[in-house]
Parts: sequence; C-alpha cells; structure tokens
Amino acid sequence: MVEIRGVRIGEGTPKICVPIVSRDFDGIIEASRLIARSKADLVEWRADLFHGYKDTEKVMEVLGEARKILGDKPLIFTLRSAQEGGGSELNGEQAAKLLLTASASRSCDIVDVEMFSYGGMLRTTVDDVRRNGAGTIGSYHDFRKTPQKAEIISRIKEIQASGTDIAKIAVMPNSRRDVLELLDATLTLNEEDPDNTIICISMSGIGTLSRVAGEFFGSAVTFASIGEVSAPGQLGIDSLATVQDILHSGLQIE
Repeated sequence: MVEIRGVRIGEGTPKICVPIVSRDFDGIIEASRLIARSKADLVEWRADLFHGYKDTEKVMEVLGEARKILGDKPLIFTLRSAQEGGGSELNGEQAAKLLLTASASRSCDIVDVEMFSYGGMLRTTVDDVRRNGAGTIGSYHDFRKTPQKAEIISRIKEIQASGTDIAKIAVMPNSRRDVLELLDATLTLNEEDPDNTIICISMSGIGTLSRVAGEFFGSAVTFASIGEVSAPGQLGIDSLATVQDILHSGLQIE
C-alpha cells in the first residue's frame, strides 16, 4: 500500500485516476477544474501531449497552475515517450532532466518513469526523484500486443527491483484470451506478494474487464476519462465508479 495525500493506493477499491490530455494551457486548466470537482482519486498530467512540452519553463508553469487547482488530489507527472505510445520526442537525457525538474518542483506527488524506453536509462532517475520528495510509478506500455504471462510477471518484478513505489504495465490485447493472460499474471503477482502495489491494464474495448475488476485480481489503480481519453478503452468516470462499487459490494458479501 502506498499513501499519497491521504489516498491509500493498494487498499480497498482500485483508485480512479483521470488523465489530463489537453494540448494547450487553457484546455489543461479547464480539465483541472473539472477533475477537481469529480470523483477522481488521482490525476495524471500527460505532459507529453502539451504542445509546449519541450520548454521546461512552460511545463513547470502549467504544472504549478494545475497543482493549485487540484488541491489535495494526488498529481502524477507523466512524460510518455513515442516508443511507448506517447507524444514525447525528447531523447533519454532530456526526458530524465524533465522528470527530475518536475519532481523537484514540489508541484507533483508522483512521477511516472518508463523502465524500458531509452534503453532503460530512466531507471537511474528513480532514486533522485524519490530524494526530491516524489513517489514513483515504474511503467511499461505495449500498444501492439499482450506478452505471455511469464513475461508480464518478469517485467513487473524487474520494475519492482528498481525501487519504484508502484509497478505498472499496460498492454494491448488482440483477443479475449490476451485479457485473461494479463489478469492471470496480475492475480499470480498479488498472490505471491500482496504487499507490492501494482497496476495492470489491458487496453482497448476488449480489455475493459481489467479496468473494472482490478480489486478481484490485485490491480491498485484504474484509469477513467472526463472528456478526452488517454488510452484505448477508457470508460467515463461515473460509469467506472458505479461498476466498481457494485463489484466491491459483491466482495463484501462474500
């Protein structure tokens, strides 16, 4: 379990994170206001989708404004690389520098660190990000396929070995059995070590089950939308919250 601003990630119902995906300043501010009034437990700013993401000063200005608006909602800073389906074309050195600057700003609570992009060089930022006072999500995204169960487990364990607070994997299913592969890996990881906090998501419409049933299998966070989506298959926050509450009630009855 990881606690950020009073939100206990990894305990009870999976926490709902809503990404901010607007490309300009006004859109980001408006999205922040909507999310601040919503049921979102967490907020993720996809800085790589901001048209000014190459300008560190502008990025920090937007991050600071979003922080003020979001109040006590925990804020994740994410710079998703093109290699993992994002909009950032920065090289590894530039990406590492921006992640460290964001963590030092005190305007974000968690920094998403891609573990396998740029030849794995961002792993070296994990300790420095944490020394700057921010938590870390070590992540891996595959927008083409779902790896076999053994590889999913191996990648999550490799991420955990880097010292990140939360390990995340999001993969693309090409069949319903791919979704089962991801859920089976998630459950196995949770059974082996329930104290580790993981996020496991199967994307697209086929993978919707993984977004609503995380509590059954051991995934601690799910992602929902208010307006634009940041990945295929995201549900609206109200629909997702309703389904999660129904499933949670069933677990309590058991």
